Amino acid sequence: MDPSSQTAIDIDQRTDLISRQTFWTLLRAVTVQDDDELTANESSSTLFRFGRSKHVVDLKLIFLLALFVLAVHVIVACFLLDYKGGKIDTYLGPAVPIYGAIVAWAYLSAAKRLGVVDLFACEIRTLCRVGTAFDVGRLYVKKYQDLIEKSKGDGAESQAMNKPVVPKPPADSNAFSSNEEYFPVFTNNSGDLEALEALVVAHITEFYTYMKAARDLLRALAAVDSVPETKKIFENLIYVLFLGYESGRNAVKDLVEFEPTRAENIMIILLTELVCYSFLCTHFKDSREPGDELRFARLELRESGYKSDIPELYRQVTSPHGENEEDWKSAKGTAPELAKRYLEAFGEEISAPLA
Repeated sequence: MDPSSQTAIDIDQRTDLISRQTFWTLLRAVTVQDDDELTANESSSTLFRFGRSKHVVDLKLIFLLALFVLAVHVIVACFLLDYKGGKIDTYLGPAVPIYGAIVAWAYLSAAKRLGVVDLFACEIRTLCRVGTAFDVGRLYVKKYQDLIEKSKGDGAESQAMNKPVVPKPPADSNAFSSNEEYFPVFTNNSGDLEALEALVVAHITEFYTYMKAARDLLRALAAVDSVPETKKIFENLIYVLFLGYESGRNAVKDLVEFEPTRAENIMIILLTELVCYSFLCTHFKDSREPGDELRFARLELRESGYKSDIPELYRQVTSPHGENEEDWKSAKGTAPELAKRYLEAFGEEISAPLA
């Protein structure tokens, strides 16, 4: 390639970087009203998100106030220059670095906060995606149901009370022991949560607390050897798993702002959440144990939310999206399974979107 041609290309690329990815990106962030019009590249740009993200509203306000005060300062300086004379740097020289430092601080702080948001969003949705990939909801429900069938096959429930039907680990082996750290982002960056809003912090903290409780229950499961104890642990495990996925869904809804990605992640989480919810409603409704009536009542309160939010999400995903149709491809691929599990949970079909 001719060196002059390569130089021209480099100049064009630098010009394109300045004109489109700087001023145009910031302009789009401020002017575009419909989130469905946004592209994946725009929504991943720190500059774009600085102008639009709800997570940095306070920093954007400081940024704009600094620019506004700078503009007022320039006007006053021009007036004084015309009235008293002198040099312009006398009135502006000391101020410009101060305003520049405020603007730079606001942008860098916003970039750091958005990085924290992305880290937690990535870890939470990845953990939930792994659980859904292994279908842990159905796995634990099936294990519980198999345990019930096995106890019936071994005799009456009263005989099974003291009969060990779950084999104990050998004496020379360790029970369930997991030394891996599955929450590195939360472990190493929990102090950065203080920069986020209270509700976001609450959902994030709830998710990790429930997930850690689920691991503790798995450890306890490896140590018990009777049907009643095992049943109770499975019940609590499924309940804690449900609460964890619910909190994870709320956290993802708060943290992820690009609509196609947010919709797909919420649907992935709901695949497990609905399985656990359906089992728990059936179980607690028929249970006569202390406290289960309250649990069932609290689960019932969620039903109206599911019946309004999930069909709305389904119709949003399956509707046409014009030029951004490719961004919704993954979410559209998950929609049929979500509709299937919604039908299993509530006995109702999700209506297709209007043409």
